[in-house]
Amino acid sequence: MTFGEALNTLDDTDIHSAYLGHISRLEHLFDGAHLDTPFILDGISASTTSPAIDPIEWFASSVIDLAEHMPEARNSRIFRPMSICCNPHGVHFVDGIFGARVFLHDFSAEWQVKPLTIPVGTLQRPDIEYDGSWLLVKRVASLFLEHDPPNVIFELPTLSSALNIALNLYGQEILIAMMVDPAAAHHDMRVINEVIMELHAWFRDHIPLDRLQPIVSAGRFQPKGRGQICGCSTQLLSNDLYEEFAAPLDRAVLSAYPGPGMIHLCGSHTHHIGSWAGMRQLQAVQLNDRAA
Repeated sequence: MTFGEALNTLDDTDIHSAYLGHISRLEHLFDGAHLDTPFILDGISASTTSPAIDPIEWFASSVIDLAEHMPEARNSRIFRPMSICCNPHGVHFVDGIFGARVFLHDFSAEWQVKPLTIPVGTLQRPDIEYDGSWLLVKRVASLFLEHDPPNVIFELPTLSSALNIALNLYGQEILIAMMVDPAAAHHDMRVINEVIMELHAWFRDHIPLDRLQPIVSAGRFQPKGRGQICGCSTQLLSNDLYEEFAAPLDRAVLSAYPGPGMIHLCGSHTHHIGSWAGMRQLQAVQLNDRAA
Protein backbone atom coordinates (compact mmCIF):
# COMPACT_ATOMS: atom_id res chain seq x y z
CA MET A 1 0.00 0.00 0.00
CA THR A 2 1.34 3.43 -0.90
CA PHE A 3 1.06 6.53 1.28
CA GLY A 4 -1.58 8.03 -1.01
CA GLU A 5 -3.58 4.81 -0.99
CA ALA A 6 -3.40 4.74 2.80
CA LEU A 7 -4.81 8.26 3.07
CA ASN A 8 -7.69 7.26 0.80
CA THR A 9 -8.29 4.07 2.79
CA LEU A 10 -8.50 5.97 6.07
CA ASP A 11 -11.20 8.24 4.63
CA ASP A 12 -13.86 5.75 5.65
CA THR A 13 -17.41 6.72 6.57
CA ASP A 14 -17.92 3.64 8.78
CA ILE A 15 -14.87 4.57 10.89
CA HIS A 16 -16.11 8.12 11.21
CA SER A 17 -19.58 6.97 12.20
CA ALA A 18 -18.21 4.59 14.84
CA TYR A 19 -15.91 7.32 16.14
CA LEU A 20 -18.75 9.83 16.54
CA GLY A 21 -20.86 7.24 18.35
CA HIS A 22 -18.09 6.46 20.82
CA ILE A 23 -17.29 10.13 21.36
CA SER A 24 -20.94 10.80 22.18
CA ARG A 25 -20.92 8.00 24.77
CA LEU A 26 -17.60 9.24 26.18
CA GLU A 27 -18.94 12.76 26.58
CA HIS A 28 -21.99 11.41 28.39
CA LEU A 29 -19.68 9.39 30.65
CA PHE A 30 -17.63 12.48 31.50
CA ASP A 31 -20.88 14.34 32.19
CA GLY A 32 -21.64 11.77 34.89
CA ALA A 33 -24.16 9.64 33.01
CA HIS A 34 -24.54 5.94 33.75
CA LEU A 35 -24.20 4.12 30.44
CA ASP A 36 -26.27 1.06 29.60
CA THR A 37 -23.14 -0.93 28.72
CA PRO A 38 -19.50 -0.54 29.79
CA PHE A 39 -17.37 1.91 27.86
CA ILE A 40 -14.46 -0.08 26.40
CA LEU A 41 -11.39 1.74 25.07
CA ASP A 42 -8.59 0.02 23.15
CA GLY A 43 -7.04 2.48 20.71
CA ILE A 44 -4.66 1.87 17.81
CA SER A 45 -1.45 3.88 17.97
CA ALA A 46 1.40 4.29 15.51
CA SER A 47 4.16 5.52 17.80
CA THR A 48 7.90 5.70 18.28
CA THR A 49 10.28 6.74 21.06
CA SER A 50 13.30 6.91 18.75
CA PRO A 51 14.92 10.34 18.28
CA ALA A 52 16.72 9.09 15.15
CA ILE A 53 13.84 8.58 12.72
CA ASP A 54 13.48 10.23 9.35
CA PRO A 55 10.23 12.15 10.00
CA ILE A 56 8.91 11.91 6.43
CA GLU A 57 9.56 8.18 6.12
CA TRP A 58 8.27 7.43 9.61
CA PHE A 59 5.11 9.47 9.13
CA ALA A 60 4.33 7.76 5.82
CA SER A 61 4.91 4.28 7.23
CA SER A 62 2.77 5.11 10.29
CA VAL A 63 -0.15 6.22 8.11
CA ILE A 64 0.18 3.03 6.06
CA ASP A 65 0.25 0.95 9.26
CA LEU A 66 -2.91 2.62 10.54
CA ALA A 67 -4.64 2.07 7.20
CA GLU A 68 -3.86 -1.63 7.41
CA HIS A 69 -5.58 -1.73 10.83
CA MET A 70 -8.47 0.37 9.58
CA PRO A 71 -11.15 -2.38 9.79
CA GLU A 72 -10.58 -2.65 13.56
CA ALA A 73 -11.47 1.03 13.99
CA ARG A 74 -14.99 0.35 12.66
CA ASN A 75 -15.85 -1.53 15.85
CA SER A 76 -19.09 -0.12 17.26
CA ARG A 77 -18.73 -1.88 20.63
CA ILE A 78 -15.07 -1.14 21.42
CA PHE A 79 -13.72 2.39 20.90
CA ARG A 80 -10.57 1.97 18.79
CA PRO A 81 -9.40 5.51 17.94
CA MET A 82 -6.33 5.73 15.70
CA SER A 83 -3.44 8.01 16.65
CA ILE A 84 0.07 9.01 15.61
CA CYS A 85 2.66 9.75 18.30
CA CYS A 86 6.27 10.88 17.92
CA ASN A 87 7.62 10.62 21.47
CA PRO A 88 11.45 10.84 21.44
CA HIS A 89 12.98 9.31 24.60
CA GLY A 90 9.52 8.34 25.91
CA VAL A 91 8.95 9.48 29.49
CA HIS A 92 12.32 11.28 29.37
CA PHE A 93 11.36 13.59 26.49
CA VAL A 94 11.31 16.72 28.69
CA ASP A 95 14.45 15.62 30.57
CA GLY A 96 16.43 15.77 27.33
CA ILE A 97 15.15 19.28 26.64
CA PHE A 98 16.67 20.34 29.98
CA GLY A 99 20.03 18.94 28.94
CA ALA A 100 20.02 15.70 30.92
CA ARG A 101 21.81 12.75 29.33
CA VAL A 102 19.13 10.37 28.13
CA PHE A 103 20.27 6.95 26.96
CA LEU A 104 18.88 3.60 25.85
CA HIS A 105 19.64 1.00 28.50
CA ASP A 106 21.46 -1.98 26.99
CA PHE A 107 19.70 -4.62 29.08
CA SER A 108 16.13 -3.32 29.34
CA ALA A 109 16.03 -1.51 25.98
CA GLU A 110 14.19 1.28 27.86
CA TRP A 111 15.11 4.96 27.89
CA GLN A 112 16.86 6.06 31.07
CA VAL A 113 18.34 9.34 32.30
CA LYS A 114 21.42 10.42 34.24
CA PRO A 115 20.46 13.06 36.84
CA LEU A 116 21.94 16.51 36.52
CA THR A 117 24.91 17.38 38.73
CA ILE A 118 23.93 21.03 39.32
CA PRO A 119 22.51 22.09 42.71
CA VAL A 120 18.75 22.28 43.13
CA GLY A 121 17.71 25.90 42.69
CA THR A 122 20.02 26.67 39.76
CA LEU A 123 18.02 25.18 36.89
CA GLN A 124 17.88 27.50 33.88
CA ARG A 125 15.11 27.69 31.33
CA PRO A 126 16.36 26.00 28.12
CA ASP A 127 15.97 27.43 24.63
CA ILE A 128 13.68 24.69 23.33
CA GLU A 129 13.93 25.83 19.72
CA TYR A 130 17.42 24.32 19.50
CA ASP A 131 16.48 20.93 20.95
CA GLY A 132 16.63 18.17 18.35
CA SER A 133 13.84 16.05 19.85
CA TRP A 134 11.48 19.03 20.01
CA LEU A 135 12.28 19.97 16.41
CA LEU A 136 11.55 16.37 15.38
CA VAL A 137 8.16 16.37 17.10
CA LYS A 138 7.26 19.70 15.50
CA ARG A 139 8.24 18.32 12.09
CA VAL A 140 5.94 15.34 12.52
CA ALA A 141 3.18 17.70 13.67
CA SER A 142 3.67 19.77 10.51
CA LEU A 143 3.38 16.61 8.39
CA PHE A 144 0.17 15.72 10.23
CA LEU A 145 -1.28 19.15 9.48
CA GLU A 146 -0.10 19.06 5.88
CA HIS A 147 -1.53 15.65 5.00
CA ASP A 148 -4.43 15.61 7.49
CA PRO A 149 -4.84 11.80 7.68
CA PRO A 150 -8.59 11.15 7.95
CA ASN A 151 -9.94 9.72 11.21
CA VAL A 152 -6.51 9.93 12.89
CA ILE A 153 -5.66 11.82 16.09
CA PHE A 154 -2.36 13.55 16.87
CA GLU A 155 -1.05 12.29 20.20
CA LEU A 156 1.27 14.42 22.34
CA PRO A 157 4.70 13.21 23.43
CA THR A 158 5.15 12.61 27.17
CA LEU A 159 4.93 16.10 28.66
CA SER A 160 4.55 14.45 32.08
CA SER A 161 4.44 16.75 35.14
CA ALA A 162 6.80 19.08 36.96
CA LEU A 163 7.24 16.61 39.84
CA ASN A 164 8.06 13.68 37.56
CA ILE A 165 10.58 15.72 35.60
CA ALA A 166 12.17 17.18 38.73
CA LEU A 167 12.73 13.67 40.07
CA ASN A 168 14.19 12.57 36.75
CA LEU A 169 16.57 15.55 36.74
CA TYR A 170 17.62 15.44 40.40
CA GLY A 171 16.63 12.12 41.93
CA GLN A 172 16.20 12.27 45.71
CA GLU A 173 17.88 15.68 45.87
CA ILE A 174 14.66 17.46 44.87
CA LEU A 175 12.83 15.73 47.73
CA ILE A 176 15.53 16.73 50.21
CA ALA A 177 15.40 20.31 48.92
CA MET A 178 11.66 20.47 49.57
CA MET A 179 12.47 19.95 53.25
CA VAL A 180 15.72 21.89 53.71
CA ASP A 181 15.71 24.49 50.91
CA PRO A 182 12.10 24.96 49.78
CA ALA A 183 12.86 28.16 47.85
CA ALA A 184 15.30 26.25 45.64
CA ALA A 185 12.80 23.46 45.07
CA HIS A 186 10.05 25.94 44.24
CA HIS A 187 12.31 27.72 41.76
CA ASP A 188 13.22 24.64 39.76
CA MET A 189 9.71 23.19 39.84
CA ARG A 190 8.37 26.47 38.44
CA VAL A 191 11.01 26.53 35.69
CA ILE A 192 10.11 22.98 34.67
CA ASN A 193 6.39 23.71 34.69
CA GLU A 194 6.83 26.84 32.56
CA VAL A 195 8.52 24.76 29.87
CA ILE A 196 5.87 22.04 30.08
CA MET A 197 3.16 24.68 29.67
CA GLU A 198 5.03 26.23 26.74
CA LEU A 199 5.06 22.85 24.99
CA HIS A 200 1.35 22.33 25.65
CA ALA A 201 0.65 25.82 24.31
CA TRP A 202 2.45 25.11 21.05
CA PHE A 203 0.29 22.07 20.40
CA ARG A 204 -2.92 23.86 21.36
CA ASP A 205 -2.02 26.69 18.99
CA HIS A 206 -1.23 24.42 16.04
CA ILE A 207 -3.34 21.23 16.31
CA PRO A 208 -7.15 21.51 16.35
CA LEU A 209 -8.41 20.43 19.76
CA ASP A 210 -10.73 17.83 18.25
CA ARG A 211 -7.66 16.15 16.69
CA LEU A 212 -5.39 16.42 19.77
CA GLN A 213 -5.00 13.98 22.67
CA PRO A 214 -2.42 13.66 25.46
CA ILE A 215 0.04 10.77 25.66
CA VAL A 216 -1.20 7.15 25.64
CA SER A 217 -4.49 8.12 24.05
CA ALA A 218 -5.12 4.43 23.24
CA GLY A 219 -5.95 3.95 26.92
CA ARG A 220 -6.59 7.50 28.17
CA PHE A 221 -8.76 9.07 25.49
CA GLN A 222 -10.86 12.03 26.67
CA PRO A 223 -13.45 14.35 25.12
CA LYS A 224 -11.74 17.15 23.20
CA GLY A 225 -9.97 20.02 24.89
CA ARG A 226 -8.61 18.33 28.01
CA GLY A 227 -5.09 18.02 29.37
CA GLN A 228 -3.33 15.32 31.31
CA ILE A 229 -0.85 15.03 34.19
CA CYS A 230 1.43 12.04 34.77
CA GLY A 231 1.13 11.66 38.54
CA CYS A 232 3.40 8.60 38.89
CA SER A 233 5.70 10.10 41.52
CA THR A 234 3.12 11.77 43.75
CA GLN A 235 3.26 8.64 45.93
CA LEU A 236 6.68 9.83 47.14
CA LEU A 237 5.30 13.02 48.71
CA SER A 238 3.20 13.59 51.79
CA ASN A 239 -0.02 15.37 50.97
CA ASP A 240 1.31 18.55 52.62
CA LEU A 241 4.35 18.55 50.32
CA TYR A 242 2.22 17.72 47.27
CA GLU A 243 -0.11 20.63 48.03
CA GLU A 244 2.80 23.01 48.55
CA PHE A 245 5.07 22.08 45.64
CA ALA A 246 3.19 20.13 42.97
CA ALA A 247 -0.57 20.64 43.13
CA PRO A 248 -0.52 24.33 42.05
CA LEU A 249 1.62 23.41 39.03
CA ASP A 250 -0.63 20.47 38.11
CA ARG A 251 -3.64 22.79 38.32
CA ALA A 252 -1.92 25.30 36.05
CA VAL A 253 -1.23 22.71 33.33
CA LEU A 254 -4.77 21.31 33.43
CA SER A 255 -6.22 24.84 33.44
CA ALA A 256 -4.52 25.56 30.11
CA TYR A 257 -7.23 23.49 28.41
CA PRO A 258 -10.93 24.36 28.08
CA GLY A 259 -12.17 21.31 29.99
CA PRO A 260 -11.05 19.56 33.18
CA GLY A 261 -8.52 16.82 32.47
CA MET A 262 -6.98 13.60 33.70
CA ILE A 263 -4.25 12.35 36.01
CA HIS A 264 -2.43 9.05 35.47
CA LEU A 265 -1.54 7.08 38.60
CA CYS A 266 0.44 3.85 38.92
CA GLY A 267 1.44 3.58 42.59
CA SER A 268 0.17 4.13 46.11
CA HIS A 269 -1.40 7.59 45.91
CA THR A 270 -4.51 7.29 48.10
CA HIS A 271 -3.32 9.92 50.60
CA HIS A 272 -3.89 12.55 47.87
CA ILE A 273 -7.50 11.62 47.08
CA GLY A 274 -8.81 14.60 49.03
CA SER A 275 -6.64 17.00 47.05
CA TRP A 276 -7.74 15.59 43.70
CA ALA A 277 -11.38 15.45 44.73
CA GLY A 278 -11.22 19.20 45.31
CA MET A 279 -9.27 20.00 42.14
CA ARG A 280 -11.86 21.50 39.81
CA GLN A 281 -9.41 21.27 36.88
CA LEU A 282 -9.40 17.45 37.24
CA GLN A 283 -12.22 15.14 36.17
CA ALA A 284 -10.73 11.76 35.29
CA VAL A 285 -8.23 9.38 36.89
CA GLN A 286 -6.46 6.66 34.89
CA LEU A 287 -5.19 3.78 37.01
CA ASN A 288 -2.83 0.91 36.38
CA ASP A 289 -0.39 -1.31 38.28
CA ARG A 290 -0.55 -0.82 42.07
CA ALA A 291 -2.91 2.15 41.80
CA ALA A 292 -5.57 -0.14 40.33
